[in-house]
Amino acid sequence: MTTAIINTTDASFQQDVLASDTPVVLDFWAQWCGPCKNLSPVLDELSCKYEGKVKVVKVDTEKNPKLCKQYNVRGIPHVLLVDKGEIVQDIGNFRSVNHLSTLIDGYLNGLSATGSLEANLDDLAFREEFLLQGDIDRVKAYLVANPNVVNEPLQRGAPPISMAIAFKLQERIDLLLTFNPALSFSDNVALGNIEPVKEVITRHPEYLNPTGERENSPLVPAVAMKQRAMAEMLLDAGADVNWQNSVGSYVVLQGLLSDNDVETMKWLMTKGLNIKVIMRGNNTALHIAGYQGHFEMTQFLLEQGLDPKAKNEKGDTPLAFSKKVAEKRTDGKKVIELLEQY
Repeated sequence: MTTAIINTTDASFQQDVLASDTPVVLDFWAQWCGPCKNLSPVLDELSCKYEGKVKVVKVDTEKNPKLCKQYNVRGIPHVLLVDKGEIVQDIGNFRSVNHLSTLIDGYLNGLSATGSLEANLDDLAFREEFLLQGDIDRVKAYLVANPNVVNEPLQRGAPPISMAIAFKLQERIDLLLTFNPALSFSDNVALGNIEPVKEVITRHPEYLNPTGERENSPLVPAVAMKQRAMAEMLLDAGADVNWQNSVGSYVVLQGLLSDNDVETMKWLMTKGLNIKVIMRGNNTALHIAGYQGHFEMTQFLLEQGLDPKAKNEKGDTPLAFSKKVAEKRTDGKKVIELLEQY
């Protein structure tokens, strides 16, 4: 790391970032984060390239929980371009010097966040970010002029509608659907289009409980998008609510834990969902809910009799596991206080 990069703290953030007389590339990171380490040399290069024009400031998320909460940091690396105390662009999805430089140069030359993306739509990374995060009216105008784009794969290999569904961007989904995109089997599941899904599983019942390395149970998008009628149909057709993927993950259960979706969990338990399975790392559902700082889910799992003294492969109880990160999340302290009662 170059000496030009500043490591800020809760105490010095006002001076380092908010009062900065130049724009700031603000990087939220942690020592244990592999992608953060991969990004580090990129930030070193940016710091040298823009010396005197843009500062690079890093926030250790483990040591500065207040800043993480203030900037709604849910995953790392989380990289923002900040100027005069305001977020002017979320640049966290870009990982190369060229991409980050393009966005920084665009801002320094007076372009808006959407404008910087729009000026580089031949690059699939910029097109993906523009379609998913750019100003909705400008995205609509672009699609009107280029309707074939709705069926073209983006940087991560999926078309725009599939990406919008994956990130649960309802406004984007609604917009893209007006351009009649081709829908995959998974897209139809997530959108609740029962008839075309029925037609497919009638011909391919193996889709209900797939075994391929990159295949997913249709229950996963149905549950994630809260398409209960779709989930009901899939279960009646033979989908396994406790399906495991090729690496042994209970994906439906883990999605419910991640979304803190207690109501859907209650319903799926009536359909045979086993919330007491042991997951990877010898973690229980209580470990995962606590670690993610989900108070309502943690409380429900305790009420269902999950063992607060169970230990994972590293010997951590749900309480010990939660203390590693939960207190940095919105309801994390409440979760820890709850688990401390057991």
